[in-house]
Amino acid sequence: MGITDMLGRITAGSLLVLSLGGCAAGGAEPERDQALYDQVNSLNQPGRERAMREMQPGSWDTVHVFEEYTSKEAVQAKVHREVDIDDYYSGPGQLLFFMQNGEIFRAVELNASRIPSGTYSSNLVLRGGPTPGGVRLEAIDS
Repeated sequence: MGITDMLGRITAGSLLVLSLGGCAAGGAEPERDQALYDQVNSLNQPGRERAMREMQPGSWDTVHVFEEYTSKEAVQAKVHREVDIDDYYSGPGQLLFFMQNGEIFRAVELNASRIPSGTYSSNLVLRGGPTPGGVRLEAIDS
């Protein structure tokens, strides 16, 4: 075996160890998604509605929506996995955990959207509804 082959194997082995270590350490970290935020907030007028499945495609079957000041413990109890947030989610905004068969499909942080907190199926539809002083989103889950 030549020096080049040996260096190639060492490099490949090191990358494998680093990638496995990265998977094991830490938890799911919500990512910001400006496009999803824009789509959700475009519904902030009475009568507008859209299926969450259209805004977040994929094979997810459930979405957990958490508001500001939800404890890390409460989030982890719902998603059954370590999450990479402070002891209390301080926002501003909401956390959405899209799940597939009980596993996290995608974790998203939306800046100050107005989705009611709760657990919904992939049939979730968001609808803008009037409320005194503004517009709020209604979550319709059939």
